[in-house]
Amino acid sequence: MKLITANLFQELKELSQDAIHICWVVAFTMKSGVKLILVDLQAAEARGCQIQLLVGDYLCITQPEALRQLVQGLPNAEIRLYQSYGRSFHPKAYLFRNEDGQQVIVGSSNLSKSALTTGVEWSLQTVDLPTFEHAMEEFNRLFSNLNTIPINVETIKLYEARYQTANQLT
Repeated sequence: MKLITANLFQELKELSQDAIHICWVVAFTMKSGVKLILVDLQAAEARGCQIQLLVGDYLCITQPEALRQLVQGLPNAEIRLYQSYGRSFHPKAYLFRNEDGQQVIVGSSNLSKSALTTGVEWSLQTVDLPTFEHAMEEFNRLFSNLNTIPINVETIKLYEARYQTANQLT
């Protein structure tokens, strides 16, 4: 097990290079985070890596433009939005499977540039198979939950209306 307290981006970048399956769940996603990691995810997708991303709508922090960037940049990925309906949704986990094993990183970092590079964030990384399998079960449970919807042009428009209302300056 390893504690990561700085530059999670480098870990994600390296693990993406030989992954055959990537599963990420984050409470929120920002344009800055997508911009930072998109090239690495695109390279993984081009190699045939299966990519599943689950993003939350909790507190309407996820930026609609970040969702657009993901959908446009990763046309073969499964990208879903967890609709929290006001219930706290705050997971941050990054799972990778490759030909030789698996890695799971769980911590405090959402998909934003500051969280992945310079923010004060802590994450634990392990290759432990039972932990990975448990994390995959939980990921799949959330990914297929009735509160999740596929992210596409239409669902982004619907979310964007809620986002704009929630983020209006009074």
